[in-house]
Amino acid sequence: MGNLVYLDTFLTACHSTATVETYITRRNINFNNDTEAMLIWPGELLSTSNNFYIMRYQVSLKESSEAGLTGMINDIITNINKFNKRLAIGGYTKEATLVHIEFAYSKRGFINKVGKYYRDIFLDVTWSTA
Repeated sequence: MGNLVYLDTFLTACHSTATVETYITRRNINFNNDTEAMLIWPGELLSTSNNFYIMRYQVSLKESSEAGLTGMINDIITNINKFNKRLAIGGYTKEATLVHIEFAYSKRGFINKVGKYYRDIFLDVTWSTA
């Protein structure tokens, strides 16, 4: 399995009521029809050192309300903190190559014409090559 699948699995454990997909599977799930959804875009290589490399991933979030969107972001941040402290996350088994996750930043959100709330967040993920 690839890194996007590992990140997909982690985000699904973070907020289990949202449909999580990658740009690879997007053609199979309609991002526009799901009430709660996350879409993971391909990563950008930020740096490498010895047996590790850091990739930045854009994750597009969608919710039916501002409170729901805030709750989704809170769940992601809470579980990133648990992951980095090596604490248990319900239903998630850590992949050996996934080393560390940081919440990098977020872009300003917006509301579309039918009242769906959107926001892009960016995650810096450290992977191991070993």
